[in-house]
Amino acid sequence: MNLSPGDKLWEYVSNLAKDSGLVLYDLFCGSGGSIRVFLDKLHIDDFSEEPIKKRKGSAVTSEDCSSFCRRLVHGFSVDGTELGVGAEPGIEVSSPGLNRDLRLADHFNWSVGHLIKVVKVDGGMLLGKVTNFDGETLKIITEVDTKGNRNKKTKASSNAGSKENKEKRKNASPASNESEASVSSIDDIKVSEILIKISEIKRASVNY
Repeated sequence: MNLSPGDKLWEYVSNLAKDSGLVLYDLFCGSGGSIRVFLDKLHIDDFSEEPIKKRKGSAVTSEDCSSFCRRLVHGFSVDGTELGVGAEPGIEVSSPGLNRDLRLADHFNWSVGHLIKVVKVDGGMLLGKVTNFDGETLKIITEVDTKGNRNKKTKASSNAGSKENKEKRKNASPASNESEASVSSIDDIKVSEILIKISEIKRASVNY
């Protein structure tokens, strides 16, 4: 089960993370009361609408995870029953990694400026850079490679088949042939801006 900010267990784990100089990125409860915790080192300014930004030179280490896991074990031994996870739940603590899933509003705030991969509910897929998130809608710039639509001017000149042009190509040096070949293979690139509502997203992840 995915938990979210506002859930009792989320707030408990989040407060412990803050006390450890960390931030709770995501939290899942599995069958049998097992818990998966994803930690990050992020700077969140509650008084600013600026996107979440990662602190330069900081990353969650294995020692951070081990230390926090010990804090959770101790905390749950006292408060676990009240939180609904028992006194000794199975606990897994890790960082979300580079190719992290985007699920919560904070995740999408953090994704601004990053390249993300989006799988839509209708099965469509997008890959592009997030330029804005207003709490409900993402603005993504995508690059679409229109393969097969060669530049008309280049295609016309490269396909010229007169005897004169054939003779020129025959006598051309290897360097000029290579140049002509590279020019004739240029594809048109279309850059488009797409607005997509969070409700339309089935899954999204940062793509590095």
